[in-house]
Amino acid sequence: MKAYTWVIIGAGPTGLGAAHRLCELGIHDFTVLERNPYVGGLSASFKDKQGFTWDIGGHVVFSRYKYFNNLLD
Repeated sequence: MKAYTWVIIGAGPTGLGAAHRLCELGIHDFTVLERNPYVGGLSASFKDKQGFTWDIGGHVVFSRYKYFNNLLD
């Protein structure tokens, strides 16, 4: 098993943002651990057996933080 200098727990918005920032800084010796088979954490959607799509978590983000807004784009 490979050893990493950095371990990010969770592939939600914060975990993915941390991974993105590490890459921007030229740091690639990290891994992201996620228990679910999808990324997004509580910012995700799923389909039920009837085909309806359900959103979990927040639906709208209001931010004046340019770095965060660019990351979402």
